[in-house]
Amino acid sequence: MDEQRVNDYEEQYLILEEEEKKEERRKTFIIIVLCILIILVSILGASFSYIKFGKGKKDYNCKINCDVDKKGKCHRNCDINNDGKAELDLDVNGDGICDLNCDNNDNGKPDYNVDYLFNRIASFGIDTDGDGKPDFNLINQDKNKDGVCDLNCDTNDDGWPDTNIDIDGDGIADINIDTDNDGKPDTNMDTNNDGYADLNIDTDRDGVCDINCDTDGDGKPDTNIDDDNTYNPYFNIDTDGDGKPDKNLINQDTNKDGKCDVNCDLDNDGWPDKNVDFDGDGKCDWKCDNDGDGKPDTPEDKHHPTGEVLLSIESKKQQEIRIYAVKNVNFHGNIMAKNIVPSWKDAQQFAIENNSDRGVRVNVLWKNVSNNFTETNDIVYTVSNGTTILKQEVKAPYQDGKMLENIYVPAHHTYYYTVNYEFKETGVNQDIDTNKKFSASITIELAK
Repeated sequence: MDEQRVNDYEEQYLILEEEEKKEERRKTFIIIVLCILIILVSILGASFSYIKFGKGKKDYNCKINCDVDKKGKCHRNCDINNDGKAELDLDVNGDGICDLNCDNNDNGKPDYNVDYLFNRIASFGIDTDGDGKPDFNLINQDKNKDGVCDLNCDTNDDGWPDTNIDIDGDGIADINIDTDNDGKPDTNMDTNNDGYADLNIDTDRDGVCDINCDTDGDGKPDTNIDDDNTYNPYFNIDTDGDGKPDKNLINQDTNKDGKCDVNCDLDNDGWPDKNVDFDGDGKCDWKCDNDGDGKPDTPEDKHHPTGEVLLSIESKKQQEIRIYAVKNVNFHGNIMAKNIVPSWKDAQQFAIENNSDRGVRVNVLWKNVSNNFTETNDIVYTVSNGTTILKQEVKAPYQDGKMLENIYVPAHHTYYYTVNYEFKETGVNQDIDTNKKFSASITIELAK
């Protein structure tokens, strides 16, 4: 009986042992399957990243027309207009991932992080959350749902906007504004593709040209011509609003000998090049031809002061970046507002000039700030570039800091800015700020 019981125990033990072995084999099989699945998923993910974003290490150094998957088609840093420079799927930081003008459906057009005509700054369809989809300042916006594009309109279907362009993403068109919906810009036209209006400029947004007005449609200004992008008319000024020049005309033949004597446009581009008269008194102020050889003799630029050199790129070629004042607030050079009363207003203008062969990004800085107005002071400033308000009614600073950040200035370009100051009237007693003073300088630095 005892022997039979022992045999039964042994048999049960063997059965249990066999079941445990089966369970171990099952667990081992499941683990192997899971490992295989993990490996497959990793391989597929790596392959996708390699194909989609070009993460192959051997391609990290590729600068232009990079064929990532070796299938005969460019996937990164693609030169689409054969000018020797990359325009599509730009990998700016060299990590193998697209940063600008990203084409996520391989149709040869940018879909997100689109720059303004290759200035290397994302302006349209910006991907704010990193999901590869446009989120901010979209292209082809139909704001009133009438089936017609109202903002950032891509009229030629190349992926870049052509009309009603909103550079700063505030929902308002800044340049190349199409007022009659014919697909062509009518006001605030950017003819040199630098992001600033230079022809048919409508400064008050009433749909009527105020500066550099092209009245005959030849692409050149005819009335209210602004020579230095300060949005102030100097030549062919239309004083009575009839669309015809009345004051300080271009190409004046004052002695009736058939030759130009004042405001001579030598290259027929609409702007004077010789014997330039800025104040309309009939006398040369700039680029004067004193010896009558047909060429300007005065190398000094009285209209554009030397200013502060920020960076000398190569002294032999005189390549430099500088800032200079065009118009100062009433008090000696920089800003100095003192003994002012509520409702006081004034303005200054300054220019940033890039005389180098490469574009740069700069920050505009407040420097040497002195402000003893109360913390609740009502001195505010507004910054604009002529067509776009960049900052509106911001409190005057109490310490050095940044006014504007990451301003892109293309090679051989000069950008002009206006700062309007106001001591706002609040309707309550503001005597506490009597005899106070605010002063500061404006300078620039290279943006990091």
